[in-house]
Amino acid sequence: MQAIISKENIINMYNNKMVQQVSIKNAVLYTYENYIKLLSNTDMKYLNNDGNLISNKEIFTQNSAFSYNKNGKWGFINKEDKIIVEAKYDIVTEFNSYGYAGICIDNKWGVVNKNGEIIVEPSYKIDWNEPEFIGKYCKLNFGYGFEYYTDELTK
Repeated sequence: MQAIISKENIINMYNNKMVQQVSIKNAVLYTYENYIKLLSNTDMKYLNNDGNLISNKEIFTQNSAFSYNKNGKWGFINKEDKIIVEAKYDIVTEFNSYGYAGICIDNKWGVVNKNGEIIVEPSYKIDWNEPEFIGKYCKLNFGYGFEYYTDELTK
């Protein structure tokens, strides 16, 4: 697998056979044990360790809801592709093991549960694209393994 970043800040991902799988502008590349994630302000793609595109359903097999993109907006569907939350958000996170996902609109984050119920309306000012929530609490990481959850975020 290979990633090539162009002068225009486009990440082009190639699989083990050097076949281009995805091209995303202004993306951040995250590596995990079993997959790679490319995330931009408008797109989210997953690749397996061979560099081939895979779906979020293939990665998060324990989840009952998954992010989806329609016309540049994000929402959530279930395993049968039935809509749980309409695609109306600028970006979302996948559901975590606690059953919560982040939703972002107009640069403010909120939280939904796996049933699509809003726990926190988008109101938190957070400067990164991958916040993690447990209910109304957001995980903050200060490095060196020091993490804590808070609901005292700038609103």
